[in-house]
Amino acid sequence: MSYDIFLQNFVNGGAGESDCGPSARALISNAADREEPQHRFAHVIAGESAADVYGLTPEGEPLTSLMFNHIKEPADGVLDLIVAVAHAAHWVILPTGAPTCLVSESQREHLPPELADGEVRVLSNGHDLLCAIRSA
Repeated sequence: MSYDIFLQNFVNGGAGESDCGPSARALISNAADREEPQHRFAHVIAGESAADVYGLTPEGEPLTSLMFNHIKEPADGVLDLIVAVAHAAHWVILPTGAPTCLVSESQREHLPPELADGEVRVLSNGHDLLCAIRSA
């Protein structure tokens, strides 16, 4: 799966700068089989799937967004991980070329107009994310 999938927070129509919190970091750390802090990178494995994660910050620095790519098929495990990280961090999921994906309806009011005016879906799991990506 060659999609770039971005995760980030939005507040009042703009990019949020709040840290994702320890539970989102723990989800990524627990799935990581390789980390390269100097490159802000980790390789994660979830089920039979794997992916690269970019944007990681050192402990003590805010982690405000991530990008997942090079997702190995079957993608189910990594897509479930992405949705779990988004839930834990209260982040919006932005798959390139696909609908904006929320993990809570309460996020909708904080989207920038250019995202709020497009197709927006509320997800509960990785299968929902896969359906959003395939709909594009």
